[in-house]
Order: sequence, then structure tokens, then C-alpha cells
Amino acid sequence: MPAVHFATGKVLVTGWLDGAPLSTRINDLELSGAERDRIGAALVHAVYAGPELTGLMRAHPHPGNFLLLADGRVGVLDFGAVVQLPDGIPAPLGRNAAMVLTGDRDGLMTAMTELGFLAPDAPVSVEEVLDYLAPMSIPFA
Repeated sequence: MPAVHFATGKVLVTGWLDGAPLSTRINDLELSGAERDRIGAALVHAVYAGPELTGLMRAHPHPGNFLLLADGRVGVLDFGAVVQLPDGIPAPLGRNAAMVLTGDRDGLMTAMTELGFLAPDAPVSVEEVLDYLAPMSIPFA
């Protein structure tokens, strides 16, 4: 039975999940391509469905916060950091994700600057930006 905690009008439900951390299974060569695709699709859904369904998005959706459960479902951990997105995922955020996944390096840097994630004169390379985004983008790829 999960514990329920009430504080300042918000409800936090906690419980125990048994499973293998997705971070340890992401490159598991024993998994078939179809199984990796299924897990990846579940991960993308777990991350991107939140804004549409609840108006909230997890702020750090890295593989260490997800478990592969024995029955094949993906368990989600650590709901501590979220951002409110009452109108769903902003289009620029989706475009940035697409640029990372498709390798549009110039477009990514331009978009990151235009959106205010990077200052125009930021002393950062595209490799550094991609390294920073890798914990979130590699699993989705």
C-alpha cells in the first residue's frame, strides 16, 4: 500500500517498485530490437504525455529515473522536479528535441540561443551542448 502524504494542499503518493534501472538496460544486447523500441516508446510516452494529460512535465527525465518492471511496463521514479506546462509542450522544445535526435547541430545552437537557453556569446561548443543533453536524448534515440 503506498503512503500518502499531505502538505500545503498537495498530495504525494509514494510506493515501492521492483525493477531493473533503465540506465542499466539501455544498451543490453540481450534485448531484441523490438523490445528496445518498445521500451523507448514507453519512455517517450512517460516523459511527453505528462504535459498533455496533467499540464506538468518532469524536469529531469534521465534513464536513472525509470525502471523496467518484470511485467514489461516502465516505472517512473522521482517526481520532485517538474515544470508547469498548462498548454502542453511548447513547440520550440519539441523542435529542439527533434534537432538533437536528427543531428541538426547548427539549428540546435541557433534555437538554443533564440530561446534564451544560451547567451549569444556563450563560450560553449555544440559538442558540449550535446553532451549536456545526452542523458535525456540518447535513450530517446
